[in-house]
Amino acid sequence: MSPVRHQALTVIARITPGKEGAVDAWLRGEKRELQRSLTRSTTTHFARWVVLPPSLDEGGRAVGDAHLLAFESNFDGELEGHLAELRACLGPLLDDSFRHVEGYPGSEDLTELLRFFRAASVRTAAFYVAHGGLSVPVVRGDAALRAAVEARLRELSQGARVEAHAPLELARDLQRVARSLAVEEGLTLGEVERGLDPNPPRVWARALSRPISVFLAFLLAPFFELRDEWVRKRQPRFDTSELRAQRDLIGREEDRVDQNGLTHLVAIKPGWYRLFALKTMVYLVTAFSDAGALTGRLGGIQTIHFARWLALPDRRLLFFSNYDGSWEAYLGEFIDKAALGLTMIWTHTVWYPKTRLLLFQGAKDEAAFKAWTRAYQVPTQVWYSAYPGLSVAEVLKNARIRELLGRELSPPTAEKLLELL
Repeated sequence: MSPVRHQALTVIARITPGKEGAVDAWLRGEKRELQRSLTRSTTTHFARWVVLPPSLDEGGRAVGDAHLLAFESNFDGELEGHLAELRACLGPLLDDSFRHVEGYPGSEDLTELLRFFRAASVRTAAFYVAHGGLSVPVVRGDAALRAAVEARLRELSQGARVEAHAPLELARDLQRVARSLAVEEGLTLGEVERGLDPNPPRVWARALSRPISVFLAFLLAPFFELRDEWVRKRQPRFDTSELRAQRDLIGREEDRVDQNGLTHLVAIKPGWYRLFALKTMVYLVTAFSDAGALTGRLGGIQTIHFARWLALPDRRLLFFSNYDGSWEAYLGEFIDKAALGLTMIWTHTVWYPKTRLLLFQGAKDEAAFKAWTRAYQVPTQVWYSAYPGLSVAEVLKNARIRELLGRELSPPTAEKLLELL
């Protein structure tokens, strides 16, 4: 079986002026039904609908002349198959969600729908997947296998001790339970070819592949950072009543489940240098995401399932993340373990905390970074996860259990399996 290909779809289309309120209200009203309908999808890991408002640049001018509807998904396979499945799962809800989007052709003709989605798609600048090569059915199946063998362990338990079984005998008992369930439910058991590059290019290798661009980006940085200091005198406050109301709205939606979704949208600083340096830094940071795919850790963080940055045509930087735990804990890990990578990219956007040489300070200023992040975080009307109760660590652990259950068991293998359980 060939490895599963994970892809990121981001469709961004203009909402008919004056209809943004209707779109927001409809999405919020139908959120549960949209989420319920997506549970039937076998290709969708995460998805969201979000209304993107215009942003403000350094001069307080609007960037973007209309509200946009963004639909994004992290999916398995090819776009045409994914879109056909979305159409089947969502039914009339798909058309209703795009009802006020300019140029939307409806879903009756799949070819026209596919053409619209492709035309409205924005290319991902940097894309990270923590558990690459594991499809939605495999992730769900792994969880079911683990639940079944743990239920068998409880069955054999007396208090906190399992009835006297040699490790190998006990592991084989659990393996029989797993094999029975796999046959009954059509689940995958054993190794899955994940298609991961065992030796992804490192940051220094990427830098050496584009030495002139990297050299210029860092050489010119001090001059543009001096310019930022001069502009910073007119930085807006992040504690206004409007921003507090938006933070409260977002906060009411967060931390109700084990996972959360972050949508962040901010204008890019003016001038050619910022676009050039942003593109160069994204190229370097991609090395972190490629290396992280092997371990499920992005810069040491093991709470991010899928994440990506996108540079919009109107000079705004959009960030989507699907992560485990609370917003505070997530931002704290960002600061402690991935501040350098974040600063390399976000320092090119307006009012980001003071940075030196594209790498230093920035996100390390915890209070300023958290205030800035909240100020440009966008409320997400609908957010969906195919496995909301599973952390990244659990997805990877379940995969390891499935691999061991599918092997010919030996005493060392049995010990490893039982340690995981």
